[in-house]
Amino acid sequence: MTIEKLTEASESALADINAVNNELHEGRVGTLADLNALLADENATMVVAKDGEKIIGLATLYMLQKIGKRGGYIEDVVVDSGYRGQGIGEKLVREVLSIAREKKADTVYLTSRPIHAAAHNLYKKVGFNVKETTVFTIKL
Repeated sequence: MTIEKLTEASESALADINAVNNELHEGRVGTLADLNALLADENATMVVAKDGEKIIGLATLYMLQKIGKRGGYIEDVVVDSGYRGQGIGEKLVREVLSIAREKKADTVYLTSRPIHAAAHNLYKKVGFNVKETTVFTIKL
């Protein structure tokens, strides 16, 4: 099993990403254009866990420059259910945190649904603290 930045889009990578991501976001299907756009974005880094050539986990870091602050946002940390419990999620999160440090982030944020207790334990283990906040969304 390896952890690496995804640098090239392909149909097989997309199929693996969609399969793994479906465990977190049921019914969400990305396109090759979506993946190419993400990989071309200098403020986004997708890190994947691979078993051979098969992508079995992922995490994405987005960087955002603010006035007086540079923040990182981790999205879509997910590991294929058949591979959970092996420390892969922790390796993915630690890798994106390392990249955030390289990119000079002051703070890194992530959100997680209350039902993901195992993920919450992982985030606390690597040093995240729970922040009291209310998240608002609007569908456009």
